[in-house]
Amino acid sequence: EECELFELIVDPGECTSDSTYELYVDFDHQNTGGLGFDLWANGDYFGFYMYSDLPLIIEDYPNSGNEVDWLIVCDNDNENCCIEQEWDVPDCIVLSERDISQDGDVQVYPNPFGDELNFYWGALTGPAWIQMYDLSGRKIPSMLPSFSYCHDEISSLRCKESCTR
Repeated sequence: EECELFELIVDPGECTSDSTYELYVDFDHQNTGGLGFDLWANGDYFGFYMYSDLPLIIEDYPNSGNEVDWLIVCDNDNENCCIEQEWDVPDCIVLSERDISQDGDVQVYPNPFGDELNFYWGALTGPAWIQMYDLSGRKIPSMLPSFSYCHDEISSLRCKESCTR
């Protein structure tokens, strides 16, 4: 009978660092030739795992810096028995301590962050410029839409590129 891999589930989890995140992988298989399978991440060989390891949780899956990642799962050494899937990569942004500490009493937390980022700039006065970049150095303009006025503490990613206190 022919080897089959099916019902592949790939679910990115929380960021584990500025360049890695947790990745959940599970699938069903039948008529496989060996005890394990090979993973290919974004075209590169990632590793060999045992079927008995399923569901698999990869603790520190490398963030590619792309908007979408893809994974190919193949029965060990069998390129004719594979399944693949792509998913949106989570934003695992870590801010440079050097950049945020040069301006005095500035706090940005948590670091790294997921859905919420907090800014606090204590005694600073005058214009405040907030610019964010992803891991590949690209500016993230979508995180800078607007807020109506400045506060000592901002609990949202929505802020103007500058404001005056």
